Amino acid sequence: MADRQHVRLVKFVLDRKLPRGIPAVAVSRKVGKIVRDVAVTKALPYAKSIAPRQTGAYAGSFGVRRTLVHDLTKLWPMTRVAAQVFNNDPAAIVIEKGSARVDGDRVVAVSGDRVLGRTLAHLHASAVMVRPRPAKRRGVR
Repeated sequence: MADRQHVRLVKFVLDRKLPRGIPAVAVSRKVGKIVRDVAVTKALPYAKSIAPRQTGAYAGSFGVRRTLVHDLTKLWPMTRVAAQVFNNDPAAIVIEKGSARVDGDRVVAVSGDRVLGRTLAHLHASAVMVRPRPAKRRGVR
């Protein structure tokens, strides 16, 4: 005789009310520490490694701060903890975004280095921030 497996069904009800449930976990100190640790160990070193080094001031002005994000894109609105990598060098906006100057009757634009944007792209590419997606099957529509 084959072994019979018994299955016990359990009804799961998601508790969406504070202070319990997923919203409480999303803003908890433990999750905040994990998010900040990823920013400090993965994002910050990468940003510093690709930063321009003419004077060294920009590369030495990076920091990480913990913040809350009001996420309205999910099934229900929820506040969650996040970490921001920032640069407080006075020239940061010019280095990130670029600049423009007038040369006679034409505008000469200098593109920015986009250090913070490239750092975010690096985190996405290295799967630090991305949920695994199911593989696409060829020939299936």
